[in-house]
This record gives sequence, structure tokens and C-alpha cells, in this order.
Amino acid sequence: MGGFEELCCQLAALEDPAEGASFIRKGSGADQGLECYRTYADGREVGWQAKYFVNGFESGQVSNLNDSLKRALAAHPRLRRFVVCLPIDLRDNQAGKKDSEVQRFEKWRTKSVAAAEADKRELTIELWSASSIEERLGRDNPMYSGRARYWFDAVRFSSAWFRERFSIVRSNLGERYSPDSHVDLPIQQLLQSISRTPEMFHAPHDWAAKVTYNLDGAVVSLEREGLQQVADQVREASEPLLRSLAEPPALPEELVAVEVWT
Repeated sequence: MGGFEELCCQLAALEDPAEGASFIRKGSGADQGLECYRTYADGREVGWQAKYFVNGFESGQVSNLNDSLKRALAAHPRLRRFVVCLPIDLRDNQAGKKDSEVQRFEKWRTKSVAAAEADKRELTIELWSASSIEERLGRDNPMYSGRARYWFDAVRFSSAWFRERFSIVRSNLGERYSPDSHVDLPIQQLLQSISRTPEMFHAPHDWAAKVTYNLDGAVVSLEREGLQQVADQVREASEPLLRSLAEPPALPEELVAVEVWT
């Protein structure tokens, strides 16, 4: 339990380190509803409370959490954001009359925010569940990946990790290393497609250039034969393809339009 609290506080310390803000880690046994908090230059505060609930989120856990929130609000009049850290992801099985863990948490959150508003207090409640904590530990940032290594002895494939491994290989090769000796492999193309590297779209750009070159030649030939209308139709019919080849997907989850191009 103590380890989970410390992990959450270390991650909290990395959140929004704004200029003029100060981060306070409270001591064990005197948290007054918060494990740690950050005070900003304008006086507002954000606090974190870690709850080591590993066996679900039932009414008893709601009561425990609510008690921590009340103590935090009493001890920190300028608390504006209350972050709940849990080592589990809440279940959302909505079968039957009983509330799911997600519904139970959301009802508590809504009721707590409304109670704060009734007391003329601004309050937001945020949940850091297991997946939220895992996402932070997986960020491509040494400040986060270092904590993953410290707490779980887990190596994350960050950009720093790849640079370090490349520098080792390059050093071992010595004078034999040259960018010109690089060999393209099929697996490299797969990795480029997953990461959406610019290199992935070299081929479509080359195809677009070839289509444009041949299109210009065909249009000139048609115009020479007096078939201006046909030339215009050919150019118009080719425009959607050229636009599609020049516009790679903006988001990683979007499919590359190979079928459309074909």
C-alpha cells in the first residue's frame, strides 16, 4: 500500500510543473485526505489521494473515499481538483439492478461536485485508474520510463532506449559504420507503416509523380488530335487519385487508402 502511494505521488510530481507552483508530499499518517498536492501561483490547489482498493469498488470503498474528500476539503480551502488514484480499472458490468463499479464512482463524483457547488466551491474530481497509471509509465519521457524501471524493473522502448542501443552498435562498428551501408528489410517497412514515418509515403508520392507525368503526356497527345473534351475528362478523372496519393492519413488508426488507389 505504501509503495502504491509513493508511486502515485512521484507521478503526481510530474504533472503540470507550472512556473511558480510548489509540490508538497505529505508524511505518512497525517495526510488529511491527501497524499500530496500542488499549489499554484494563484493559490489554487490540486490534490492526490491514493486508495489501495484491490478487491473492487463497493459501498464501503465509496464511504472511505468520501471521508478522505471531506477531510481534504476541510484542510485545503483552495482545493480545486481532487485526483483519486486506484490500482484497478473499475468494472462496468451493467447487468441487473445493482450499480456497476463505474456507475458507483460516477454517482459519487456527481454528488460530491454538486455538494461542493452548494457550498460555493469549485471542484473537479479526476480518476487515475490502473490504465491511467500504466499510460503514464509508458510515456516516451525519461522522467516516466525511469520510474517504470525503478518500480517494476521494466524497460520501455522509448526514443532514448533506441538512441542508446544505436550508439552502442555504431560504436562497435567503428569506422565500418556508414549510413550508405544501410540495408532495407521487409520488417522495416512494417515498422514504418505502424509508426506512420514519412518514409512510408515515399512510394505514393513517387506514384503521384509518375501519374502526373504520364497524364500530361496523354493530355498533350489528345489535344494534338483535337480531342480537347476527352483530354479534359481524362485530367478530371485523375484528380481524385492524385489528391489521395498526396494526402497520407492524419491519424495512426486511419487506414491507408490502398484499395482506393488501386
